[in-house]
Amino acid sequence: MFLVFLGISTIMWLLIKMSHEYTIETSAPLSYKDLPMEKLLMNKPLTSLSFSISDFGYRLIGISMFNISDSLPIHFSEFRKIKSVSMQEKYYLLSTQLYGKLNSIGNKNAVKNIYQQDSIILIFEEKSKKKIPINPLFSIQLAPQYQLKKPIKIEPDSVLVFGGKEDLKKINSLNCQEQSFSNISESFQKIIPLIIPEKISCNTKQIKLIAEVEKFTEAEIEIPIPYDSEKRKIFPRSLSIRYTVSLTDYHKIKAEDFTIKTQIDSLSIGKIILQINNYPNTIKVIDFKPKMAEYIIIKE
Repeated sequence: MFLVFLGISTIMWLLIKMSHEYTIETSAPLSYKDLPMEKLLMNKPLTSLSFSISDFGYRLIGISMFNISDSLPIHFSEFRKIKSVSMQEKYYLLSTQLYGKLNSIGNKNAVKNIYQQDSIILIFEEKSKKKIPINPLFSIQLAPQYQLKKPIKIEPDSVLVFGGKEDLKKINSLNCQEQSFSNISESFQKIIPLIIPEKISCNTKQIKLIAEVEKFTEAEIEIPIPYDSEKRKIFPRSLSIRYTVSLTDYHKIKAEDFTIKTQIDSLSIGKIILQINNYPNTIKVIDFKPKMAEYIIIKE
């Protein structure tokens, strides 16, 4: 019975205390809305606003315990422009204009004092733009018997950046977050965030890395060496090319896809230098032999 009456007494005491008016100090985070995209914000405006608020205790208890988590929106249209002779544009918003927004937190006219400076200042500068290449930072390790079917591609490979003229002069490329891939055995695409410096904005925040991977095998093919049958004979009559090719393209490779270039060796009598002039872009040549051939001139 004692505990019951103690609990009832405590609740009644709290109700009486909470019905009194109190003043507390708190703060609210600020969020800036509808800032002009064509202008660069040069200063760092206030991120939160401190103020005192008076209200009944039962209305303040939540604010007192948990603070204010919802940000207070401030729209650019609420600011007024300050006349300036410089290239920069300045805008201001009087702190007294925020009383109405802050009073929505508590009862009407509950906010008593705002402790920051008497105004919020935004400083803008006209943005310049510059097109710069992306510098992808990645390493890739393929699984055994796998190769890149095509060179790794990034989309986009360049971006437009916006900022002050002096800041843009310092930037010649844009890095992305470093990535590492190991034991890759299949094609993949990866979205990678860009690292955008302070005071710089970009028309995109990320790039796409595209890697086409396929299983490769080693193959060998004999290619006839071209020669003028009426004037000279070449020995041997063909050369052997060793190459790697993907399994899907293995049966597509034909001898006529290769072009052999011959050139008489000026330093050796009866010798011809052999070179592979053209071959399918789906293969990687490992080696070919012979590198040189012999010839004899046939007299009429």
